[in-house]
Amino acid sequence: MKLTKCAMAIVEIAAVIVMTMAWRKTGDAVMCYLFWITCFIVLVGSVRQWNWSWALIAIGLASNAIVTLWNNGVMPVVGMPRTMYAYFPIWSGNGRMLLLADRATLDYFSPGDLLMILGVLLLVCRKGGVMFKRLWREQEGQDIAEYAVMLAVILVIVIGTVRLIGSNANNVFQNVASSIGSGNIQ
Repeated sequence: MKLTKCAMAIVEIAAVIVMTMAWRKTGDAVMCYLFWITCFIVLVGSVRQWNWSWALIAIGLASNAIVTLWNNGVMPVVGMPRTMYAYFPIWSGNGRMLLLADRATLDYFSPGDLLMILGVLLLVCRKGGVMFKRLWREQEGQDIAEYAVMLAVILVIVIGTVRLIGSNANNVFQNVASSIGSGNIQ
């Protein structure tokens, strides 16, 4: 049975989410290994052409994998206050390889997290830029977009006018009704 690209992406995302939840629940080194293996399989399967974005994501993943595997499935946190308790058992206030650990000064992000975020941002900017250029050049898609914008503007104007006129009309009708009731019609 052959899965479509969309179905395969959904299965991959679901696998990463399930592995994340299992690792967070147990904090076990075996679940940590399985989580990182799943992440790298999904990453390698997703990349069609390597570029800086994918390289940064892969380096960030490797950095986080190294530090958590080195610490038996736990991500150390540098600068975590003693009064603060980790929500999941995969974070700890002490450990080894603290250079790659989560940091309180970076809002509890690790250098690997920052590299992955930068890679994803570059990927989104690249893909978004390509899509924006394509939409800008193609004349066929602009007609429906222009009609949608015009319809939205017209609806906003109509709704605003009806609200304005509606409240004023309500006042006029109340004044007329009170005039009729008191007999002051001229």
